[in-house]
Amino acid sequence: MSLEDSSLTMDVEGERTLGFLFRDLIVVWKKFHFLLIEESTQQKYENLLPAVDFLLDYPVNKIDGQVLNRLAYFWMNDFPRSFRRKSFMKEWQMLRVILQFYKEEVPEGAGYAMPSFKKLKKMTTLVPNVEGEVKYLNSEETIAFLQRLKNRHRTYYYTALLQYFFALRIGEVCALYKDCVDLNKRVITIRRSVHWDFRTWEPKIKEHTKTKRVRYLPIPLELVPELKGLIDVSDPKNPLLMPRHDGSPLNRKTIATYYNTMLKSLGFTHVSGTHFMRRTSATLANEATGDIDAISRFLGHSSVRVTRRYTGETDHQKQKVSSALSDVFRVDGATDVMFGANVDPQKPSTHILSKKLRLISGS
Repeated sequence: MSLEDSSLTMDVEGERTLGFLFRDLIVVWKKFHFLLIEESTQQKYENLLPAVDFLLDYPVNKIDGQVLNRLAYFWMNDFPRSFRRKSFMKEWQMLRVILQFYKEEVPEGAGYAMPSFKKLKKMTTLVPNVEGEVKYLNSEETIAFLQRLKNRHRTYYYTALLQYFFALRIGEVCALYKDCVDLNKRVITIRRSVHWDFRTWEPKIKEHTKTKRVRYLPIPLELVPELKGLIDVSDPKNPLLMPRHDGSPLNRKTIATYYNTMLKSLGFTHVSGTHFMRRTSATLANEATGDIDAISRFLGHSSVRVTRRYTGETDHQKQKVSSALSDVFRVDGATDVMFGANVDPQKPSTHILSKKLRLISGS
């Protein structure tokens, strides 16, 4: 069906209206948008699409705030949902992508005003977000996890080690070629990724990463002997750094299962799978540097907003903020005036702050 002949007549809520239907938009959107995204993202969208069946018979140019209010009401009251669901955030994000495609790509979408999603997202949040909700291992837990892997399974120890030091997706680790590791210049090149079919788990190496960006990352000195040893014992006939016995890339599901076994044995039940290592790397890097822009580039994210979803707030960061606020009062006489003489002054007073403290004390 072409865009030109896609205007249909449909009865919506008792009114006869003309327009490009949402069900037709889905067809066109998938036809073009699915060429640009990974298969794993396509599968995610396919799983989410039944949630927007409510809109199928609506003309797209009639989908406004009022219609989306009805959709939100439907999701909250009538849509079947798992007891573990916390929000409909992913469904709203997908709907925004679809409507944005209509606005920018479909001729009839010219001049279409995107409805606001802000209040709707809050309306369909079932469980409030908790600060620090990002799941990661702290520094002590990371060391314990890597040590346990080193003692039990050397290959998966290397996959976790590479994930940590380079904040890699597991598909990027499994697609590493030996010629991507330059030990002389101490640079590793991230240019490929492995995709697994979720039904058969057959691997497929793609000549690009998820964001289609090539990253050149420095190799820490501590990692040089580890990588050299890994290359020395690898099969010279296979370009992969860590292949399976049959020469194919490692299986993500198998790695995740083994990670989970080791995590459970250590009592770390708050994380699972493989992606937590990338979040751990991002979070600990942010704790150490505070440079979210550099970390975003290191991870190969499209924007800093994406990186912020990867970085949890650590107790150490909270303590730094608390200490910084306390330091304001660590001047000559300030603690005595405000809180008594329980805390020793640590910094010399400034003229302005001393003057303010005298006003507070009434002296």
